Amino acid sequence: MRMSNRYFIQLAAPVALVFAVLGWMGFLAPNVAFAGGAVGCIGVLFAAARLKGALLERAESDLAIEGSLREEFVRQSRLAESYEVILDAIPDPVLVFRRDRRIIHANRAVIELLGYDPIDSDLTAAIRNPDVVASVEDVLAGGGGITRTVEFTRGGNVEQYLLAQLVRLSSTRDIGPAAVLVIHDLTAIRRTMEMRADFVANVSHELRTPLSTIVGMVETLQGAAKDDPEARDKFLKIMEEQGYRMTRLVGDLLSLSRIQANEHARPTEIVQVRSILETAARMLESESQKNQTTISIEASEDLPEVVGEAEQILQVFQNLMHNAVKYGGEGSTVRVVPHIATSGTVSVSVLDQGDGIPAEHIPRLTERFYRVDKARSRAMGGTGLGLAIVKHILNRHRGGLSIESEVGVGSTFTVTLPVARRSKKRARIHRAM
Repeated sequence: MRMSNRYFIQLAAPVALVFAVLGWMGFLAPNVAFAGGAVGCIGVLFAAARLKGALLERAESDLAIEGSLREEFVRQSRLAESYEVILDAIPDPVLVFRRDRRIIHANRAVIELLGYDPIDSDLTAAIRNPDVVASVEDVLAGGGGITRTVEFTRGGNVEQYLLAQLVRLSSTRDIGPAAVLVIHDLTAIRRTMEMRADFVANVSHELRTPLSTIVGMVETLQGAAKDDPEARDKFLKIMEEQGYRMTRLVGDLLSLSRIQANEHARPTEIVQVRSILETAARMLESESQKNQTTISIEASEDLPEVVGEAEQILQVFQNLMHNAVKYGGEGSTVRVVPHIATSGTVSVSVLDQGDGIPAEHIPRLTERFYRVDKARSRAMGGTGLGLAIVKHILNRHRGGLSIESEVGVGSTFTVTLPVARRSKKRARIHRAM
C-alpha cells in the first residue's frame, strides 16, 4: 500500500534526526550517520515537493469545480429568466405551484388580474373559489397528465366570468412544480350573449311608442288629413321629432353595448382631467347658450393625471354637464368643482341649480330607462340611458359615482377616478425548481 506524502514526511524526518544524533553520540560511524541523515533529508525534500504538487493539483481541481458550478448557476439563471419571459408573453394568467399549493411562478397577466404579485403565497389565497380549490386538490392527488376544467365567477366592481384549466405535471420533487393553472377570461363572451338579449328587449320596449306614433300619423295623412296642409305640417314635425328620438335611442343603446362589452378590461392611458373638462364645456356651448346657462369650471392647474380612456371620460362629463344644463333651468349656473383626495383619487363634482331629485329616486337613477319624470324627460329629448352609460364607464375605470340632491335647491353628481401612478419594475421571488 502506498503511503501518502504527509505520512512519508512524518516518518522520514525522525529517521534523519535519529541518524544525526547517533552519529553525534558516536554510536555510528560519521560517514554512516551522514549518509543516513542525508538520505532522510532528501526523502523529506522529495516528499515535500510531491505534497506541494498534490496541493496545487487539488487547488486547480477546486477552481475547476467552482468554475463549473458558476457556469451552471449562470445557465440556470438564464433559463429561469427565459422561463419568466415566456410566461409573461402568454396573454392569459398562468400560475405554477408546488404540491403544498405554494405558488412559485406567476406571469404578468396574473398580477393584472389579482392586483398584486402572488408568488410565494398559497394558491387558495389568490383564487378564493371552493370549486377551483377542490379541483386543485384532485389534480395534486392524481398522477402526471391529470386535467380539470372549472368555470367560476370573480366579484368586484365588475363581475368576471372565468375558466380555470388545471394540468398535473410529472415532477416527483416536493419543492418542484407540481401543477399549472391557466385562467381564461370569458367575461366578454358572456357580456355579448347577455347584451344581445337585453338589446332586443330594450329596443322593442322603447321603440314601440315612437314607431306606433309614426305609423298612426302616416295612416292619418293617407286618410282623413290627406288634403289638410296644416295637419300635414303638424304631423310631419311630430314624425321628425319621433325619428330623431329613435336615432338618439339607438345611438345610446349601441354606445352602452360597446361600453359593457369592454367593461371588464381596465384602461391604461394617462388622461389630463382639466383638458377633458374644458373640452366637454366647449362641446355644450350651443346648448348652454340656448338655455342661457353658464358652465363654470373651478379647476386648478395642478390636477393630477388619471388612468382612463379619454373619449369615455369625456362622455361621462359631457353627459353630466348636459343633464345639469338641461334640468338646471334658464339663467342658472352649472359648477364643475374638482377635489384632490388623499386616497389616491380625484373627484369632480357637477352641481346644478335645478328642481332637485326626491330621495327615493336616487338609488335607481343609473338604471336603464329609469326616469324621475318620464314625460318631462322625453319632452327634453332624453333616452333614459345617460346615467347608465356614466355608471358603466366608471365601472370600467374602477371609479365611482355619488349623487346628492335637495328638492328645490339642486343636485350634485360626483365622479371619482383613480390617480395615475408611475409603474415601478416589479420584484419577483424566484424559487428553485
